[in-house]
Amino acid sequence: MPWTQQGQLETNGLPLSTVAFDPAEELMWCANSTGQAASFTLPTGELYSSFHVDDVPAPAAGVFPYPYGVVAVAHDAVRFFAKGGLRQAEVRDDMLAAISCGCMAPSRRGAYVAVGMAPPSQTKPMLGIVDLNEARVSAMVKIDAGMPTLARYDPTQDLVMVASDGKVSLFDLRAARPAGSMTPFPRGVVCDFDVSGSLVACAGMRSQLNPLGQQDYVLDQQLRVIDARTLRTTAEPFFSHGTARLRFHPTQHLSIVAASPQGALSILDARGG
Repeated sequence: MPWTQQGQLETNGLPLSTVAFDPAEELMWCANSTGQAASFTLPTGELYSSFHVDDVPAPAAGVFPYPYGVVAVAHDAVRFFAKGGLRQAEVRDDMLAAISCGCMAPSRRGAYVAVGMAPPSQTKPMLGIVDLNEARVSAMVKIDAGMPTLARYDPTQDLVMVASDGKVSLFDLRAARPAGSMTPFPRGVVCDFDVSGSLVACAGMRSQLNPLGQQDYVLDQQLRVIDARTLRTTAEPFFSHGTARLRFHPTQHLSIVAASPQGALSILDARGG
């Protein structure tokens, strides 16, 4: 079945920092580089609500809709909004500062948001666990890597995964401690990754010399599929256009949907076939 475009979102030409589908309603959420969040009805793409995540113009680190509203991660706080845009509550803490990424972690023990950040008061980046039920920061863990850029949650093992440069660090949500790491791109950076079961699919950029003898980053044509239990690479699917974004297929769990910067889409076998 061919893919067709059914609508288009009007984002005022600003780059989007995060996009998410609403689990309870036919809405699509996004936030742009100035921290303005908006929801659009599907499939027409009409504007439903619009509001600012942060008190100052800054990119939102995450927008996570849930049945009763939306959780938005600003640069120094986690805020709760109604779907119409009314601010309802927020979690603030002295340790929450310079937040760069986040993810929802709906653990069996409760609802959490994990945020990656680099507080000026700390010598290393940190992972903060925000308890949404109690509206407080329940734990802080040091990240033994560079500035965190992406975060994902693995419900099968209750792990939070954070990408920093070419490395992905694993953290046990129950014990709030490191649980290992993997380095899919030793000489590059992880530009996107996703989790399905015990498999972690990573897309990256590698460093190479340009004709002038300078180092440039180019999209790697090989993805890395890693088993989170053994921390070993199990397959390297090939995408000739280079992968900028990827997600595991929502129903075919051993398939990866890869997208290039030019808009090329492909479904790849996570086993490398």
